[in-house]
Amino acid sequence: MAAEQDPETGSTCSEHLSEGHRTDRLAESPSSPQAEGDDSAPAPKKDIRHLLQETKQMFDADINLVRTEMQAVTARVQASEEDILYLRQEVKSMGDTLQYLQSANTAFQNTLDLMEDRSRCMNTATVPEETHDSTPAAHSG
Repeated sequence: MAAEQDPETGSTCSEHLSEGHRTDRLAESPSSPQAEGDDSAPAPKKDIRHLLQETKQMFDADINLVRTEMQAVTARVQASEEDILYLRQEVKSMGDTLQYLQSANTAFQNTLDLMEDRSRCMNTATVPEETHDSTPAAHSG
């Protein structure tokens, strides 16, 4: 196993591959085997705990970032839902207005029809001669 160890860092090849650039930091720390002059000793638990703590902090930072993004998305969804509710109310209001206008249009059309009927009746009806008199008595009775 001593043949597998890296003479500069004191780590084995498999450790070097799994640890990547972090093995350089282990070799530089004062409690590492390189600093103590013992190339065959494993990395101290203190450094491993430090690396685990750094990894945990990176995960925590990623988790916080995802939470922040989730909150932003949730806020946008909530705003969209509020917009949808507003638009639904607007559509209902427009539907109510349309219904009112259709009713008003129907009433107006009925009024026009009645006026046309009266106009036809007045044009076809025989009007007595005394109604053409301009005296006030003719209009009163």
